Amino acid sequence: MRLLHMAAVSVLLFAASTGTPDGSERTSQPEANRPAQFPIPVSRGSVTYKSAKRIRGVFDGGLKTFGRGVACNSRREGVDADAVFVLEDKAVLRNAIIGADQNEGVHCLRSCAIENVWWTAVCEDALTMKGDGDGRVLGGGARGARDKVIQHDGRGTVTIVGFTVVGFGKLYRACGNCAVSGKRIVFVKNVRAFRGELLVGVNTNRGDVATIDGTCATGVREICAEFLEAPFGVTEGRDNLYVYTGTERSTSVMMTSHVDTVPPHFEYRVEGDKIYGRGANDAKGCVAAMMIAFRDLIINKQVKEEGDLSLLFVVGEEIGGEGMTEVPKLGLTWDTVIFGEPTDSKLASGQIGGMVFNITTLGKTVHSGFPELGINAIDRLRMIMDALHLVLDELDSNPKYGQNSLTLAQIRGGVADNAVPPSAWVSGSYRLTISPSQVVEKIGRLVNEKVCSKTEYDPKVPEKPCKSIAVKYPLQEDPLDIDHDVPGFETFGARFGSSFKQ
Repeated sequence: MRLLHMAAVSVLLFAASTGTPDGSERTSQPEANRPAQFPIPVSRGSVTYKSAKRIRGVFDGGLKTFGRGVACNSRREGVDADAVFVLEDKAVLRNAIIGADQNEGVHCLRSCAIENVWWTAVCEDALTMKGDGDGRVLGGGARGARDKVIQHDGRGTVTIVGFTVVGFGKLYRACGNCAVSGKRIVFVKNVRAFRGELLVGVNTNRGDVATIDGTCATGVREICAEFLEAPFGVTEGRDNLYVYTGTERSTSVMMTSHVDTVPPHFEYRVEGDKIYGRGANDAKGCVAAMMIAFRDLIINKQVKEEGDLSLLFVVGEEIGGEGMTEVPKLGLTWDTVIFGEPTDSKLASGQIGGMVFNITTLGKTVHSGFPELGINAIDRLRMIMDALHLVLDELDSNPKYGQNSLTLAQIRGGVADNAVPPSAWVSGSYRLTISPSQVVEKIGRLVNEKVCSKTEYDPKVPEKPCKSIAVKYPLQEDPLDIDHDVPGFETFGARFGSSFKQ
């Protein structure tokens, strides 16, 4: 049997620390009841740059909040022009707060020092070491990084001391696929890390070295991971798996499902002949059934060794279908595809449509003692969320798929209790019985009526209602009816989506 792997392999070296910031042992009290405090200083004003601010020598930001006045777009890799600050060789940036209205925080072209710099909401990366040289990060902190906080592209040493990071994907990642190859070294000392996926990731085949000392990690899944080769495929550290027998990669029948799951975490347990746990039903049960069927069909010689049957297991199905998006690059075809989803043993005759949205509102921050001098971005976001609910009143139900629905999934905003919020952000999704393009128009119109002034609204661009309100739709899918003429199955219209449209 031949296996085709589509990404890098990672190896866990250490278990996460269970210590608390004061060095004591962590108790069994649920983490949700003990939220980590993010000690960001109170902003002393705000500055918005139209272009990246280039720094030579020393720049002291006076603890003002700096941004670019744009909504975060973390689905692409940023360049120097997207950054808030670009530091020349041996430049120093200190006492600054990077706001949420940016795509890239700080780019260091060679050696640099970052002292007491805070990121209120990381977009693509907080800090990128672009060229060869050494970087020092002293104090400060970052939160809300979906992926990396510090990206190390050049060769040299990065020292991170006294930093606080909350809610992150990776604190530090040495580049695994950069054109310039070489040894990268990272020192992590006296760092406080809360609720993250990985503290440090290095490449053993490049000679990278990580040293971690005096660091407290609470709710961090992995402390250090070795990446054995340059990433390839879906995303770094996430693999698709395609399995077939013989030499013929395209097969008559392909069985597929996904291996990613969604929160919350359920403890794994077995009760009688039933298995409980996160993803046991959606969709690892399908994966297990397909693997057993694949094995039994081969052992019992009910399929040919060449060209009859294959398996495909993908990542990223729950959010955006990024794993399935990579599959066409294999250049394969199949006569029949069987998708495994938890359908209560019914055959899906189609799937409801849907769309995902990200909305950012910008305001003007001032001291909360004088709110009339500022613009409260959270107040504007609240009015937009009310308008999103009003969209449902204009939509009809469907006999096959039922009612349209809205889920507001994530909200963040503000910088301090005593400051008017300069920005706010919400993400969510609709399940739709009609085309999302019709809903985009309705959202633009309702946001215009409820929130925007006439001078801000551009009817030619309904998906971006106001200059100070950015609306993005990273996923839009129409309802889809599928061929379901299979005798013996009860059919239904699925209220959830699958990545088979890819």
